[in-house]
Amino acid sequence: MNGLTPKQPTALEVWREKLAFLEVEKALASTPEQKFEITKRLKECRLDIERLEAEARAEQGGGPLEVSVRWRPQLRTIREIEFCLVPAGPFLMGTPAEYVSELSKAESGKFENEVPQHRAEVNAYLIGRYPVTNRQYKEFVDAVGHRLPFRDDDWSRSSNWVEETRSCRPGREEHPVTLVSWYDAQAYCRWFGARLPTEAEWEKSARGEDRRQWPWGNVWQNERGNAGPNGVLDTTPVSRYGERGQSPYGVRDLAGNIWEWTSSLADPYPYDAEDSRESPDGLGRRIHRGGAWFISPFFARCAARGSADPNDFGFNLGFRLVLPAETP
Repeated sequence: MNGLTPKQPTALEVWREKLAFLEVEKALASTPEQKFEITKRLKECRLDIERLEAEARAEQGGGPLEVSVRWRPQLRTIREIEFCLVPAGPFLMGTPAEYVSELSKAESGKFENEVPQHRAEVNAYLIGRYPVTNRQYKEFVDAVGHRLPFRDDDWSRSSNWVEETRSCRPGREEHPVTLVSWYDAQAYCRWFGARLPTEAEWEKSARGEDRRQWPWGNVWQNERGNAGPNGVLDTTPVSRYGERGQSPYGVRDLAGNIWEWTSSLADPYPYDAEDSRESPDGLGRRIHRGGAWFISPFFARCAARGSADPNDFGFNLGFRLVLPAETP
């Protein structure tokens, strides 16, 4: 897979992605009339896919359609945290402009920051298989006396840590830590000897090189991630969805549950790691990725971009770690 140059999507790939968006749109439709209209569009879409698949099979001599080679996850455990290797190489980052109009029908035009889709290149790196948990964050808090994750509002009540025990509430040790600002996440990274992922690293970790919409494929499935009105309606342990929700590189819990801070400023695309967006001293909002448990699965797509003031420490904000690929 390394060294491949991403190609522009084929007509078949375009229609498969459109089908994925329509499936989610139908699941979120609120009236029978909306569902009926989307069902008609789904039927038309499937017919076009069948036609294009038949043409593709004919071009290949009538055999089965080619599929991409599956990457075998390569894991490493460092200081009791699992990391996955993501290989160097290019991928297509963002969302084609024609898909944004489809997404906007469901979510009122909130995805313009994903265009243009463009080629991005990353070096090899290790990324945390899971977001940092309350248990792991407590080691840091106890070691350096850092402030506790706490916010005095109703949304944060279940996630707030307890002052008397300087810990999370019982039973939430393996939930992702939340109520952490970008600066809190950076402090943990310095203590651990790691860093936050860039948003390009985060996206490649989630979607691989085949432009999938969610870490497992192009159709949202509630049994693979925690997002939307049909989800759990709270954070879940980071390992709850396991292999069902993992990305091509073995990274897990990327779709829903919490938004995850990245190192990147919320600058427009195309992404360029050499401009000022990766400056730790830059001013402005920072990108977070992954969606969260209480919002639409559209925001849990691999390409979806959120952002927040780096001082914000919301009930839905957490993070995961990145290390150099050569870390022993």
